[in-house]
Amino acid sequence: MILSAKFLGLSALAAAVPVAFAQSPAWGQCGGIGWTGATVDIYYIPSEEKTFADDSMTIGFIFRHGSPTSTSSSPQPTGSGLAAIGKSIGWKFVGGADLGGKPNDQRFVSIFQSEYNMITPQSNMKWDATEPSRNVFNFGGADQLVAWAQQRSILVHDGWDVVNEIFNEDGTLRSSVFSNTLGESFVEIAFRAARAADPDAKLYISDYHIEETNAKSAALLNLVKKLKAQGIPIDGISVQGHLSAAQAFPSTFQANLAQFAAAGVEVAITQVDITTGTRPSQAILEQQQKYYEMMFAACKAVKACVGISMWGLEDTAVRRSTYSSGQLWDSNYNKKPAYDGAVAGMLS
Repeated sequence: MILSAKFLGLSALAAAVPVAFAQSPAWGQCGGIGWTGATVDIYYIPSEEKTFADDSMTIGFIFRHGSPTSTSSSPQPTGSGLAAIGKSIGWKFVGGADLGGKPNDQRFVSIFQSEYNMITPQSNMKWDATEPSRNVFNFGGADQLVAWAQQRSILVHDGWDVVNEIFNEDGTLRSSVFSNTLGESFVEIAFRAARAADPDAKLYISDYHIEETNAKSAALLNLVKKLKAQGIPIDGISVQGHLSAAQAFPSTFQANLAQFAAAGVEVAITQVDITTGTRPSQAILEQQQKYYEMMFAACKAVKACVGISMWGLEDTAVRRSTYSSGQLWDSNYNKKPAYDGAVAGMLS
């Protein structure tokens, strides 16, 4: 399935790469082995019409690994679960994430293929996994996940973003090997490189804490408008959707999605976990259910919102705090009230 790596040099970045390497191993800035500083992931995804998990992008080079297989249309959900409801309201996907070996768990497999039509790898297609050391490549984990998904007609997105998490909370540009070397121009370079690699790709920018109108979401929106005005190819904004049921739901959530859409781009919510923030009680689970309903309903209300992807499947999938419990199934794969909230939101 995966054949060989082909490198497309980017002249604008090639001259800057020695400087970048002098500051830090390039892969370190994407959360590579031994790196403990801030992370900035830069890669791209081909369009939804392709089984596209074997393509990835890094700043400086595009690692075009094999050739995607074209299909006439997106794979359809194999069951009557969340993805089927999503399809009925015009969404392209409702998906989840593989957070470490779960495709080998038959409970995971049974639920996933009946409920979702898209899977996102958490880490095994990131830079530190596919190039653990400079010029040494390993696509074993990526191959395994793609094969699993293809056997079940499930889409694979190897991440969502050309540019990921580049803003501080105050809307200023985060320090990274890329921004420190190239300034804001690395964003333009990355998007142009992704478009050159795949003219049909859907190119997204992603960040967290942009679920409401604030300095960070305003900075991202202004950058998108600026890029589009300059003719830079950008197709969508990815709102990550990390929230807590122990805190207030963002009052401007839907309005924020709408203002992103008004910039002429798609919107997707792509790393959803609404954590409990405390030991789960009936009250907090009901609050979580309400928040899921509000999130899914907000996406439905904004025409340009094309789908939602969970950051896992069940509650053991991810831990952002002592009490996360942020998914639609509990650690024993039982449906939670949150599942009913998601359904109610789509059907609202």
